[in-house]
Amino acid sequence: MLDFGLAQVDQKPEIDDQKLTQHGCALGSPLYMSPEQCQGKPVDARSDIYSFGCLMYEVLKGSPPFRGDSAFDTMNLHVHHRPPQLDDFVTSPSLRSVIGRCLAKTPEERFASAQDITRELNAVTA
Repeated sequence: MLDFGLAQVDQKPEIDDQKLTQHGCALGSPLYMSPEQCQGKPVDARSDIYSFGCLMYEVLKGSPPFRGDSAFDTMNLHVHHRPPQLDDFVTSPSLRSVIGRCLAKTPEERFASAQDITRELNAVTA
């Protein structure tokens, strides 16, 4: 895990161009960018919560929630589409709910802080 949009690394030709922040790209990795970030709107901690939701989704399913043919296509998916369901991969409705809330399209529907996510995840595992 290198990048939630804060890290910058040199691009190697063999590296997937949707995984790392690129020069000239809108500060972030398209695979993990929040809808508001994709649209160039103001971002706050809830944008990072969306990115964390993308990461949790990918860890559990083995693929990110959205991957288009290009960075633009991927960003468009983040803005306009719901992620595929995790029912076949995550049996816990509570855990699916936490991930779903992290991946909410509007910041107001997401957790307000990482502490809120931690509390919910602790309740899921209790």
